[in-house]
Amino acid sequence: MIGIPIKQNKTSEIVALNKTTKNIERILQTYIEEDIPVDIFINSKKNIKETGPIGKAKGHAFQLKRIRENSEKDKTESILKFLKEYIPKKYPTTEATLVLVIGESGKDGKFHELTINVTKIKKEFNPKEYPFQSVLFTSKTYDDKLLIGELWPSFGVMKLHFKNFRFLR
Repeated sequence: MIGIPIKQNKTSEIVALNKTTKNIERILQTYIEEDIPVDIFINSKKNIKETGPIGKAKGHAFQLKRIRENSEKDKTESILKFLKEYIPKKYPTTEATLVLVIGESGKDGKFHELTINVTKIKKEFNPKEYPFQSVLFTSKTYDDKLLIGELWPSFGVMKLHFKNFRFLR
């Protein structure tokens, strides 16, 4: 199950809403708690049954940050600056994982691949303390594969084929 933090004073309103597409869109646009260390969390179905839909989550929390396209195609330096300077000032210590989503669809509707030198980031980004428990990244590649990697505290990269994914309902 994937969850999102909602504003505390809106809980009863959300529970009362019918689960229609229009209402879900309304929830995502107006009831999301923003500017906190957690954007989404993943929780087991069993845990939801035990704690209820409004109970305390015991799953894993994630903060998502999109690395957007601009005139700079190689994002290595801007990611290093972002990780070293911006994140430690903005976020308190949390058990969440920071996930950098690299690349995006451009105005032309096509996916624009951005470049990062993960080896350089590994060498230059090794803090003793950090607000997040780990830093991951993900991106879609030019040949329609999903790239997932960990930048800190461990390091690793894997490339997955979308055709091998099976989405469950």
